[in-house]
Amino acid sequence: MQLAGKESWSVSFDLPEVLEFASYIGQQEGYNPEQSAVPASTAEAEWREWWLQVPELNMQFMTSWQELIKANPPDYSKMQGLVPPFDSPDFNSFSTRPALKALLHKHWDSFLKIRSRNGAKPTIAQFSEKVRKIQVQKFVQELEGVNKRQANPFKLKIYFVPWPENYERIAAPDLMVLSTSYLNRGREKDFEGLLRAQISKLGFEGKGV
Repeated sequence: MQLAGKESWSVSFDLPEVLEFASYIGQQEGYNPEQSAVPASTAEAEWREWWLQVPELNMQFMTSWQELIKANPPDYSKMQGLVPPFDSPDFNSFSTRPALKALLHKHWDSFLKIRSRNGAKPTIAQFSEKVRKIQVQKFVQELEGVNKRQANPFKLKIYFVPWPENYERIAAPDLMVLSTSYLNRGREKDFEGLLRAQISKLGFEGKGV
């Protein structure tokens, strides 16, 4: 979901299904998502490792997929070689992590039922409406004024997750993971502060991306 950008920079937002599923498992199992926390079981350890990997895996997959789609004509043969972040409903790619694979099987059907009951499309529509209100271009222009120069070329992707509340993590310099609670009324300033700080690092420190 592209929200704002120019030829030299872009900021985009998304709510990936795979990250939403990982979030759902962690919430249902009562796991601690923090990297520094000691896992209470093998299942939690394997889930934690996956939880931390998913954002970058998803971004890498989507970047590769979009590059193949943009080709003229699209290179569908190479698309078959792309490895998605998870392979539902069999989850055979998780055979080397049996405890995590068992968790995926355990929660997949209930996750789909809840999404179906709540309505995935309305959820995405509500999410889209909230992020449209974020004035990213204004932030960049204000930072350009403060720094008295144009922003370095950069790309910033922000993934939102329903759980845990108040969660924030820099998964990579160009990738943030934030709780959807930052889009709630009354949290605008908190979210703007996080967004401005990361744009400032990417756009005005070093050479940019």
